[in-house]
Amino acid sequence: MSPLVGLMLVLLLLWSVLGGPPGGQSPRQESSGEPDSQVREIHTQAPSGEGGVFPETVLEAPEDAGGRWTEVNSRAIEALQAGRFEEAIELFEECHAAEPGEAIFAGNLAEALARMAREIYEATAELGLPIELLERALLLSPGRDDLRQLLARWKKLAAAEDGFWTDETAHFRLSYDGARVDILNNGHTILTTALEEAYAEFALWLNHDPVRVGNHKIRVVLYGRSEFAELTGVGHWASGVYDGVVRIPVVDFRRERESLVLVLRHELVHAFLRSAGGRALPAWLNEGLAQWCEHETPRSRSAAVARARKLLATQPLFPLEKLHGTLSAWTDPAEIARGYAQALAFVAYIDRWYGAGVLLRMIEGCRLGVASSETFAQRIGVNLDTVLQDFQAGL
Repeated sequence: MSPLVGLMLVLLLLWSVLGGPPGGQSPRQESSGEPDSQVREIHTQAPSGEGGVFPETVLEAPEDAGGRWTEVNSRAIEALQAGRFEEAIELFEECHAAEPGEAIFAGNLAEALARMAREIYEATAELGLPIELLERALLLSPGRDDLRQLLARWKKLAAAEDGFWTDETAHFRLSYDGARVDILNNGHTILTTALEEAYAEFALWLNHDPVRVGNHKIRVVLYGRSEFAELTGVGHWASGVYDGVVRIPVVDFRRERESLVLVLRHELVHAFLRSAGGRALPAWLNEGLAQWCEHETPRSRSAAVARARKLLATQPLFPLEKLHGTLSAWTDPAEIARGYAQALAFVAYIDRWYGAGVLLRMIEGCRLGVASSETFAQRIGVNLDTVLQDFQAGL
């Protein structure tokens, strides 16, 4: 056992006794003085398709394809659905080689290549091999506009980051334009130090180590504002994005230093949650926890929750179903602000009345394929929609 892991286990034991989220004890009092009237820029997790593939249903072989290849195609589909991508590709390759004119075989092979491309990208944050796989997938299935768009985005990212300087630490690879003097002059050290401190904090609280689990360091890339908007496609309201890589715009490091640390912490939470809970984590829980954990002190967290509650007090809340998918796909700025505010304030409410432990169990449940609402009901004995009604009544 390494000294760091040993220290984390000791701290974890202390946390289990003391409880509470990262950054201090749980915010049992949800207000800390008069809330600021400003609602700052939002950072977000990218839409699900931004970092990956929009899967298309694979098809069974036609009856006239021949008994052997129908059977091989079925075995390949089974392997693909189980996530055994290399096996699936090998079997689909056999089908395609035997019947090169059969569109179903070509389409299924394309889908397998695309899913493997996404898997490699999410596992390594590298674009070289995923781009090659997507290029072949499009040759096999040229009608897949979703893959064409994703390939174009990945190529843009690769071109934009070509020649970037990269600093490595124990858990991160921070990349940026080497001509950025403001970052080179100690800025990168400030950011990597903040990242490593946040990593230790979140690993302790979540009892999860994404770099060890995934066997690769987390990539963080810094861009100019216009470059960030063009490459990510998210709205002007976003001050960061996580799509398997933490991506953040930096205009003037010295002026933005404090806000950049908040954004880095927020997006790092998304990286932890993707690793610990998978893709099924609902947006209200994902974004609520990211906003909650970005604050380093109970006081600043409580102030943020107070601002969120004030924003929500005058209008009906969104049903949880509307807050299940990614909020970054929304277009109405007022609804976006309310959606993020509800996510933060509702997570804080659950912590206050039911404890941080149930939040952690919901994350774990999502990784195991159990809906967060089901986990909550099993552990607490109360329907989550009922809790939302109680929350609104108290605003």
